[in-house]
Amino acid sequence: MDKKDQCIIMCLQEIGCNQITIEKYLKMSKENDIEGMVKMLSCIRCRVLEQIHEKQEKLDCLDYIIFKLKKDKK
Repeated sequence: MDKKDQCIIMCLQEIGCNQITIEKYLKMSKENDIEGMVKMLSCIRCRVLEQIHEKQEKLDCLDYIIFKLKKDKK
């Protein structure tokens, strides 16, 4: 395994991919299945973006509560 693969594995682990997903990605990489890798990464990207939106909604709720508390204090 070269440094490029190691870096990709670390990135995939960092974003929460399980070992099965990583192995599928590496298999596609070995087979030079660029289209498959892009499709897989695009799906993962959508999932991560959805998680970001969920977190943003939670932040918005907290910001609203903080705003109301400060407003009511005045």
